[in-house]
Amino acid sequence: MARQPIREDEPKDGRSTWRRRARRKLMRMVVAGELDYKCNSCGYVPAIVPTTEDQKVDVKDCLDANHRNKILSDLDEVNLEWLCRTCHLKADRVTAKGVSKIEDEFGYF
Repeated sequence: MARQPIREDEPKDGRSTWRRRARRKLMRMVVAGELDYKCNSCGYVPAIVPTTEDQKVDVKDCLDANHRNKILSDLDEVNLEWLCRTCHLKADRVTAKGVSKIEDEFGYF
């Protein structure tokens, strides 16, 4: 049986790769000055604010990239936000896994 070619737009490990891409996109916006590096829910600002896209920060004191509509492949700027670990955990517990709390174009959540 022939192997399927690997497509560039489909990552091997979808969940972690899409999360990394979302984090990179948000970090580019922070470095460009378009977005603040703070939690959108509680306003928490980490001790070290990254000044370059590749700067490493302490894992315990960094923000998570959250997908508002829970579709990991949707990297639209409107869909992405920074959340601290506590707020991200609370946001994920509000709805079932993979279910968005944002109403879509057809009226479903």
